[in-house]
Amino acid sequence: MNLKSRILFAILVFIFSLALLSIVEAASFQLTPSTGTFNTGSRFNMTVSVDSKGIAINAAEGIISFDTRYLTVESISTAVSIFNFWVQEPTFSNAAGTISFSGGLPSPGYNGSNGKLLVVTFQTIGAADLTLKFTSSAILANDGIGTNVLDSNQKARYKIRAGVVTPPAEPLRKSIVPLITLEEELDEVSTKINPPIITFYSKTFRPPKSVLMVEGTALSNAAVLGILRGV
Repeated sequence: MNLKSRILFAILVFIFSLALLSIVEAASFQLTPSTGTFNTGSRFNMTVSVDSKGIAINAAEGIISFDTRYLTVESISTAVSIFNFWVQEPTFSNAAGTISFSGGLPSPGYNGSNGKLLVVTFQTIGAADLTLKFTSSAILANDGIGTNVLDSNQKARYKIRAGVVTPPAEPLRKSIVPLITLEEELDEVSTKINPPIITFYSKTFRPPKSVLMVEGTALSNAAVLGILRGV
């Protein structure tokens, strides 16, 4: 091999290396929303997706960890997933605090920036600042040999705050007004009246010049009304 051939070969190797470098470690996982604030006792969804960054991919797998003291997984949905077959159906463990998945799609694969894989529904059970992250992951290129092109994994940071509990409203109470009949009212008034007691009165009263003398007992400062009949 002459010098010219060697130089040409070196250039080709360099170009091939650059092309290979652009393929290896390019794609990434995304968690959406990547940040958020939620109250305890509430639910929210987190979408796991892939950004292939210009490279066709046909498989991906991962394990996401979460703190079971503050979150529990209620369900996982693959209804909008770009994958149409699963080596391992997405599963979760609220005991271990993990979400696992492994799936793919046929050639030509997927090439895009927001390939949805699954949607996780969480329930918040405690107040804290949390970080959800991948503990294991791989994104495989659709290159015939399954090159792992994973470059980075996005983390999700959530703030769970204590929910404000609103006490239930007091039920409206109807005011009960007792109905008092006229008869009952008169009876009540009569029991409060102490009639005067007449102990003596003059029997020689001759109106209009005579004076009627009356003696007896009554309440202090009471006004006594007398009615004379047959006079």
